Amino acid sequence: MHGRCSRAEAVAVWAIRAAALAAGIAACAVVAGREPEAVGVVAAELGGQCPDTGCGTNSPVFDTLLEFHDLSLVGTPQYPGTTVPNDVGLAIVAAGEQHRAQLVRGAQSYDLYVVGGRFIGACGPPCIPIEGTALIGATITLTLNGKPAYLISIDDARSMFFFVDRPPQTDTIDAYSLSWKSLGGSGSGMLCNNIQLLEEQIAKQTGAGDENFARYELMGMQTWETIVFEGDVIDGRAKTMQPYADDNRFNFGCASHLLAKLRLTRNTIHGQAAGMPQAWERRQATMKMLAADYCGTGEPNTVGGQKLVWKGDLMRYYRAPVVIEARWDETGATCLTEPRMLHPTSDLGKKTFPRPWDAIKASCKGHKSLPKCVPEDPASFDGKLRVSGIPEL
Repeated sequence: MHGRCSRAEAVAVWAIRAAALAAGIAACAVVAGREPEAVGVVAAELGGQCPDTGCGTNSPVFDTLLEFHDLSLVGTPQYPGTTVPNDVGLAIVAAGEQHRAQLVRGAQSYDLYVVGGRFIGACGPPCIPIEGTALIGATITLTLNGKPAYLISIDDARSMFFFVDRPPQTDTIDAYSLSWKSLGGSGSGMLCNNIQLLEEQIAKQTGAGDENFARYELMGMQTWETIVFEGDVIDGRAKTMQPYADDNRFNFGCASHLLAKLRLTRNTIHGQAAGMPQAWERRQATMKMLAADYCGTGEPNTVGGQKLVWKGDLMRYYRAPVVIEARWDETGATCLTEPRMLHPTSDLGKKTFPRPWDAIKASCKGHKSLPKCVPEDPASFDGKLRVSGIPEL
């Protein structure tokens, strides 16, 4: 039986923030010698049948089929012993009057928080709160439809910088190596899927002479790593983000995944600069753009690892675009000149979207028409929030 810390939540959480880790930046290339995970990839002929953020994305997943992106940190009396389930029925084992999610290391159970993009195991004296590398070996038990089903293990942790920050960099978040196993004995693996596909794409582009592909695709993460961030309430199907924060929920972002890119480019609710105008609109415009949700219907028209350059706020083109793709606001594209899948940069892209314009027409479903971008200059926002372009391939 695990001992449980007495509650001194506010004191514990903010006290441990003062002792944050100070580790180095991740390398931007794949670490040699690591055994990649082989996971099947779903493809669609015209789009709309891919997972929420596109085919081949590196998403959190159990048993290769149970894909998710968020979990709750608190419960209600309606869910005794767990937090509020997410949309696939997953919840964290909880305890106490506040039904707080639990993290276990050794014989000690901690109240689980996510603060500033970090897992924190909080407790009161004489128990010492934990974060960073002190979390290695800790586990989080998940239930599925109310029954214990999976165990998430924190296998490694390190501190890293936001991708878009300029020197001197001071603000950090943590990246984790997370694995899972079924409590029923039916499987185990890394929490992120399609690691092998991602590594193959990086190797191919690097071999073709694009040394910057890994840097901009991983944004400082390693291929198997996950980041977490609290506050943003994201509808993966609709590709929308709520305007206001709910810090009782948190999101997972696997390396190269849309959610990781949102966080690392400061397009999350606690990542944006204070007082930024149109903050929610900017976040959602970035989400629509990364997913190639042109018409705002929620259907992605891209695949994981597809080359794209874009800019907005702190993000800049990493190489000059050959032609503009689209301009974006919170509803999706406001104009479209050349969809990115006209220029697939992987075999997956060629197979998934053999007729990109037909796929876009099908996903728009008469929702809106998309004029060609005028002016054609990819440096011009033309009053919009984001602009994307096709780089030289």
